[in-house]
Amino acid sequence: MAFDDGTVPIRFVDVEAGTERHVLRVPTAPVFMGGDDNRMRVDPHPAWGPDYRFVVFNACLDGHRKVYIADFTDLVGSASD
Repeated sequence: MAFDDGTVPIRFVDVEAGTERHVLRVPTAPVFMGGDDNRMRVDPHPAWGPDYRFVVFNACLDGHRKVYIADFTDLVGSASD
């Protein structure tokens, strides 16, 4: 579900509260998409880190796939909370 500008949302879904929040919009279009089937596309595939404070995801800020880390502590709190 990309936006018209080619960015894709990284969303925070609070199942208990029943809420959803778009936290980031990341570009996902590489320099070369791979022909008609877009086989070289970049999907963010966000995943929680082991402490559930950080989210790791793919993006193409400069047209090349890189892995990024976002600190979600403000959304989920810290282990000491």
